[in-house]
Amino acid sequence: MLCNIVACILAGEEGTYRFPLTVDRANPAIRVGGRYRIIDLTLSNCVHSNIRQILIFPPYQTPSLEDHLRQGWSFLSQGRDAYVMSVLPPRAGDSAYQGTADAVYQHLSLLERINPVQVLILGSDHVYQMDYRHLLQFHQARGADVTVATVPVPRHQASQFGMVTADPLGEVTSFLEKPQEVSPLPPAGPVVLASMGIYLFRFAVLREVLEADAQRPSTHDWGREILPGMLGRYRVAALPCVEGIGKAPAYWRDGGTIDTYWEAHMDLIGPRARVQLSQPHPITNPHDSISPTPAHMLSYVGNTHP
Repeated sequence: MLCNIVACILAGEEGTYRFPLTVDRANPAIRVGGRYRIIDLTLSNCVHSNIRQILIFPPYQTPSLEDHLRQGWSFLSQGRDAYVMSVLPPRAGDSAYQGTADAVYQHLSLLERINPVQVLILGSDHVYQMDYRHLLQFHQARGADVTVATVPVPRHQASQFGMVTADPLGEVTSFLEKPQEVSPLPPAGPVVLASMGIYLFRFAVLREVLEADAQRPSTHDWGREILPGMLGRYRVAALPCVEGIGKAPAYWRDGGTIDTYWEAHMDLIGPRARVQLSQPHPITNPHDSISPTPAHMLSYVGNTHP
């Protein structure tokens, strides 16, 4: 078990882009691929990567999400070194979080008490499979302050994502959030690198940049301000993800709209599913106090209530 890394899952806003699916439940708790919830993909990635200290930051009280976490993921609630913990913002109201980075900034005191070496920032509405240990190995090998996971996308889709350019050694040279013009991107080739919304920070650096961001006018957004502002001042690396779990081809889709949600859902079901949801249990340390997680992790969770 990786004890020096904490995963922080940003549990999204009200979900207006996926209305009416979010009328009665939170964004991360909507169903996908049949009986699963969309947050199950991210949580399963953490467990399969042997990351078991997991914080979830919803912007407000979400009974549908809380019920699912309690009924589907309570097997991780076994002590200070293994947990899935949902943490509400310190200040209440519709504007509890002023941006994606503010959601982590408001919980810096909690992270300081945990005192991890690395903090993994994750979204809750992306459909993908990934072994985050590959990201950690790359991050440490590059001596990076932050590493961004990226995935190749067609050039004509650049305006839909945060676009990353990097040199041959993986050092990020630019970060453009949903550029309307592709001219700043490398001219050669039909494929460009899109940010997956997965960021691995050294905690000391994360604390420093978030505290600095809080002192100036800002939208407190990772892609618009935090990461671009780090270029030239910190070591920012980009990992191109070409492999999922068990050496499967990389797959990633942002399920943030009805259309992309439907496409991701269809990619998970049927005989030609692009992602295999049934995976063997992750490697565990024989000295861990946690028993190995069940085989077919996603079959174990998610089927808890309507």
